[in-house]
Amino acid sequence: MRAAWNGEVRRVSRDEEGWQVEVDHGGGMATVYGHLGEVQVREGEAVKLGQPVGTVGAGGRAHFEVKVNGRSDSPLEWLSRTR
Repeated sequence: MRAAWNGEVRRVSRDEEGWQVEVDHGGGMATVYGHLGEVQVREGEAVKLGQPVGTVGAGGRAHFEVKVNGRSDSPLEWLSRTR
């Protein structure tokens, strides 16, 4: 999976479904990449648009979420915008 916009890695964590990466994009916006098999970034690292943040896990599915001020929002609406 690749970063949707420029930002800074806020959190890297692991749960029963794999690794999860949260990227802070400023202005109250963050993206979450979940069900990762491997992580390719570290907390505090700056990431650029399109930079790999991790690989899809063994289950073959991935999770992508957009958060605005801590609340989930429609990823499709945000992906059509330029940040």
